[in-house]
Amino acid sequence: MARGRPDFSPTAADVVLRPEWAAEESTDKDLYASQVLTPATSVSVTYVVPAGKKLFITQISISLFAAVVAVDGESNQIVRGYVTVDGDYKGDIGGNGGAGLSLSKPAIATAGQTLVGTVENWSNHNTYGSISINGYER
Repeated sequence: MARGRPDFSPTAADVVLRPEWAAEESTDKDLYASQVLTPATSVSVTYVVPAGKKLFITQISISLFAAVVAVDGESNQIVRGYVTVDGDYKGDIGGNGGAGLSLSKPAIATAGQTLVGTVENWSNHNTYGSISINGYER
């Protein structure tokens, strides 16, 4: 039985999406921040896009869970996360314990612009909060 390509050719060309290619070429960007948050506090990650580059944001995820599980583990873990580029909102998500947003159309930050990703604790107890922003640069 023949193996490989449907036309049995010895060579092939793959078509890949830009995020997959960026990971292969090491131009992918993974920005992350995490911290213990008291009620009504936040933690942020900041990134300035280098000269001659564009940052394409493809994914944002946030999480929040009780710092003291025995006391607050069954409570609501209300969380909000958002990303801005030079003050303009590019993504705003929220949930109970976490949330994720995949952008089919990437949000773009250009050279010299500042991206800020923030996660906020809207719960009434101490939590661990984190935000992850993923994309690629070219």
